[in-house]
Amino acid sequence: MLVTSLGLPRPGGAIAARSDGFAGALAFLGADLGIKPLLGSGVDHVVAQVLGAVPGATTVGVDYPIRIAITNTFPTTFPPVQVSLLTTVQTGQPRLRVDPGACGSALSSGSSCTMTLTLTPTGAGPIAVGMQVAVGALYYVKLPSATTVASG
Repeated sequence: MLVTSLGLPRPGGAIAARSDGFAGALAFLGADLGIKPLLGSGVDHVVAQVLGAVPGATTVGVDYPIRIAITNTFPTTFPPVQVSLLTTVQTGQPRLRVDPGACGSALSSGSSCTMTLTLTPTGAGPIAVGMQVAVGALYYVKLPSATTVASG
């Protein structure tokens, strides 16, 4: 019944990024138990999209903001969800700062918010930062990595 009350989506729905994690594990388990129809409608209810990108060439010490728009499309009967941005430095040593903006509180059904990740190169060379939006403890929405080559 936990699966039904959560209304978890199956991974692979039409979104700006792919979801993984907890929901995927529950979808797999649900299919084995014959309760696949209870796992959701096949869409991800929290949509995240990167607005703009870091330039391919950047300068050490200069701030480069990356805006991320997040929309909650869960049904109105679903409680608000907490969203947060998770980052992983894959290459280089940039300084990262997250401004959650209006996303710092629970995001109600039908609501949108924008958060900003500011990337500041601290040394010359290639930089790659992985990003994903955590939707409470339900699942993650992967975003494209931010990549650049810093000089100066």
